Amino acid sequence: MAEVKPYNRVAVFSGGGSRFVMYCGMYVAMVEHNIRPDLIISTCGASISVSIIRSFNTPEAIREYLVSDEFLTAAMNTFLTNQTRLDRLPYYCIKHSKKKENAPYLLDLFSKYFVDQPQNLDSKFPSLIKALPESPDMITIGSEICYTPDKTGKKRNGEKAFRKALIPLGQVPVAYLNQYIDTYKEDANSAVAPDTSLLLDVEPLRAMRISTSDMFYMAPAFYKEKHYLGGAIDLIPTELASTLGNELWIEHKAPYSAMEEGLVRAVFGYSGNARLNTAATVTANRLDTSDMRSKLAGGYLSRKINWRKFALEIQLPVSKEDCKTQILRQFDYGYQVVLNALKQ
Repeated sequence: MAEVKPYNRVAVFSGGGSRFVMYCGMYVAMVEHNIRPDLIISTCGASISVSIIRSFNTPEAIREYLVSDEFLTAAMNTFLTNQTRLDRLPYYCIKHSKKKENAPYLLDLFSKYFVDQPQNLDSKFPSLIKALPESPDMITIGSEICYTPDKTGKKRNGEKAFRKALIPLGQVPVAYLNQYIDTYKEDANSAVAPDTSLLLDVEPLRAMRISTSDMFYMAPAFYKEKHYLGGAIDLIPTELASTLGNELWIEHKAPYSAMEEGLVRAVFGYSGNARLNTAATVTANRLDTSDMRSKLAGGYLSRKINWRKFALEIQLPVSKEDCKTQILRQFDYGYQVVLNALKQ
């Protein structure tokens, strides 16, 4: 007898850094081609997209919001910290990414980050505070930091530095989340605690702030006296999706670069590419974004080194019209990814 699961169709939107709009394109394509997901699991930048989907649940309303003054203003008002000099955070990242051990040190995630983002996003995204009742259920992933700022720079010595956190939004059945937590344990050799925590009744924009707090990208989220890092702790949560749904739509991502692989190992203590390889063995419909970097090169928040200024430069839109063009480019890319998947 087949196992009863609470959802028929589950989509995993697993983070695209600054290219979060493409997940809105994916969702709109799924709705318009009659494969609307009943549950969306989001990590990192994808949590911005699901916040939009929760508040603007029709394709027309989503498209309209993405080019609204509110969203364009929020996208353009990205402020960088003084960490962009090559001898500051870039050097810190390179140095630790070269280490071959599994997270040998408790790294400084509290003061070393590129983008200045407020803790409370209500005034930045007022239209996303409320959700429509007919929107899909959602789960956002984050990670609790299990050490305090005064311990940064010290050797980890086997201490668990992080704990994965699930943040359900909507009517997600908690019993199934507890089933997942009881069944799946994190790699004992990593810096991640074996058990996953469950954060209930979290406001949607607070969940978004937690999940987007990527390591070295922005300051950790501070919630109920604890610091939280983003959803990169589990970028492709296939076990969670398999526990909850019958039909899975899961992203096929490009491999981590050498720098990205090194940083995941330095922070979380496991191989990001090994995790991607494991996810690739799960039976699912694949949303192939492996060409995202080339197809969306030069867009919003792209990075390059300016040797004259001896700094890492982050490309920001020069005008709202430029920002709108880049956002629609992302959206169209995500829409096409679904169309490509339907041809398989």
